[in-house]
Amino acid sequence: MINKIKNSLNKNILVVGAGKWALTMAKFFLKNGCNVSYATRNNELNIEFEKKINSQKLNHLDLKEEIMFDLISICVRPKDIYFAWSKFKYLSNKFLIEKPGGLSTREFENIVIEAERYNKKIFINYEFIYCQTTKTLKEKIKLSKSNILSINLFWEKPLSDEGGLEWRLLPHLVAELIFYGPKKLSLKNYKLDKKLLKLEGYFDTIPISINIGDSKVNNHYSVVKLKNNLSYFKNREDLFFNNQKLKTNSSTTLANVMKIIFEPNEILHNENIFISKNVLRFIDKIQ
Repeated sequence: MINKIKNSLNKNILVVGAGKWALTMAKFFLKNGCNVSYATRNNELNIEFEKKINSQKLNHLDLKEEIMFDLISICVRPKDIYFAWSKFKYLSNKFLIEKPGGLSTREFENIVIEAERYNKKIFINYEFIYCQTTKTLKEKIKLSKSNILSINLFWEKPLSDEGGLEWRLLPHLVAELIFYGPKKLSLKNYKLDKKLLKLEGYFDTIPISINIGDSKVNNHYSVVKLKNNLSYFKNREDLFFNNQKLKTNSSTTLANVMKIIFEPNEILHNENIFISKNVLRFIDKIQ
């Protein structure tokens, strides 16, 4: 469920793309009081997209009009991100770009350089690391690092589309690990096919594992195992320590991201760029 932000955004937003995530983002912005335009690669209307949205506040972008948007949300596949950025970078000063931010580390770094040159703010949408439960778990990991036996991340969901797990789901999980602050995140081995991705490595010297697979339901959670049979467990809503609830998210992940974008925080911005670069460097190792 996409909840409303406490205070309506009331912004003019351009959503680039017409796929599943563009649909999600367009609905989110409309639900939060925004005027939304959308743009496609070929500049043509997408009637199916408009029918699914079904809102008079949705418009197709007319490139002949001179307009500046409060935010451009780029919701396309990695291979199309740089093209979308290059085409629309002059129409806003703020950009929310779908993870992993580019097709490669070099491509993403080019976007960062261009953004700095033209005084644009970009933010890569690693929405799950900006919720209260993830931030609390980061603090717990820092305090109990010497007692950690392993860190294990899981994501199972209905995979209607085959392939591409290394850019569809893996970036979120790698971003979470990097967010927790290792001096070094290393890869030991991995297995990748159309509906399965298994990975093992090290968070400094702590063993880590990532498991992504097909399932009838969405299961997205993290387990930090400690000595003496203690553990932290985090899902989308809550963080537990040995079955005792420590923290519950009070706002949605997208609401958290919007707050960061429209209430600029240079530290969070720089951290986001750092995480995004290192996610791509890590993913480069398994492609």
